[in-house]
Amino acid sequence: MIHKDVLESHNNKRRITMKKTKVFSILMLVVFVSLTLVFIPGCNKSEKLEDVKKFNIGVMLPLTGNIGFIGENFRNGMLLAKKENKSSIEVNFIFEDHKNSPKDAISIYRKFMNYNQMPIIVPTLTSIINSIIPLTKEDDKLLIGSIISQTDIPDKSEWLFRYFLSTNDEVNMMVRYFSSKNINNVGVFYVNDDYGIDATNQFQKMFKGNIVFNEAFEKTAIDFKNLVPKARDAESVYILGYGSNYGIFVKQLRMMGYKGKIFAFSSFSTPIVIKTVEEYGEGVIFTGTVFSDLKNNIGLSSFIERYKAYFNSVPDHYSAYGFDIGTIIIKVLDQANGEKIEISRINLKKIILSWINFKGLFGDTKINPNKDFLFEHVFLYSITKSGEIYKVE
Repeated sequence: MIHKDVLESHNNKRRITMKKTKVFSILMLVVFVSLTLVFIPGCNKSEKLEDVKKFNIGVMLPLTGNIGFIGENFRNGMLLAKKENKSSIEVNFIFEDHKNSPKDAISIYRKFMNYNQMPIIVPTLTSIINSIIPLTKEDDKLLIGSIISQTDIPDKSEWLFRYFLSTNDEVNMMVRYFSSKNINNVGVFYVNDDYGIDATNQFQKMFKGNIVFNEAFEKTAIDFKNLVPKARDAESVYILGYGSNYGIFVKQLRMMGYKGKIFAFSSFSTPIVIKTVEEYGEGVIFTGTVFSDLKNNIGLSSFIERYKAYFNSVPDHYSAYGFDIGTIIIKVLDQANGEKIEISRINLKKIILSWINFKGLFGDTKINPNKDFLFEHVFLYSITKSGEIYKVE
């Protein structure tokens, strides 16, 4: 027989359990109602945004070192394109510093493989492109590269587009100028990497005069005094390089007494080079696209002002390339999304090739079947003692 006290204790425990269960049920009901109030508007919002697609875009840039300014300006151009994006898609540019190192570039490229919704990767610099091209066969990414001058680079991968002047474009323009001015004796200094070697090879093929010497320098060099004596044997020197050391090289040539003519590539026009070379850059002649013609290209004025307002600095042609690349990416993804087709590199490649041409900050560029954006206008420029750029007629 159960004792009365035990029975009462059991009943009390039962009442307490039932009370707890009731309280728990009420709490769960409150939580359910609260979540319902939160998520009903959320569902409506998601329905309105169901056509908006979000994409990650991997961008490989030199953001540190003596050419870090190139990557920074290119990145700023892309960020401005993103800021001004009015399409139905959202892009998230993921910037990584490859430090102009092929080894680091390969690591970054593999890191990008772990991202979802990353249909496009933007690699920069010739040596970097060459290091990752073998990996493109293993994945499904489309490459839209820039700051790549090597002439045959688009031939190396069926998934690589190039939006940049090739060495062939720039060397061809300079050789024509040499011919028109009867410049027949030229010494060549070139940066010792894929870009510099390719530019030198192109010059050797095209130039019909006497190449007095071909002398390489390292991309990190800042002291060129041991090379200056070579220049004394040439009426003119053609320096194939990039980065702030471009200005240092020219400055040391002039300070050590070289009186001949100096010619350069389009990267000579960047603000950091002009600042570094100071008044010693007066009269240097270099190739460039329409963007370099800041005074006479009214169409660029709004971009320059918008860029200055946003970044509090003056854009260079790397900034313009970054802006155009960002615009191309947004445009192709938006078109694919609008046509409701699968976002694959095959489809994105077909869309870009179907454009035939693209109008950007450098004017009309034709897109050939080889995936190269061909720039219609390449000119010669020079600078004054105060660093003002003007077109050479």
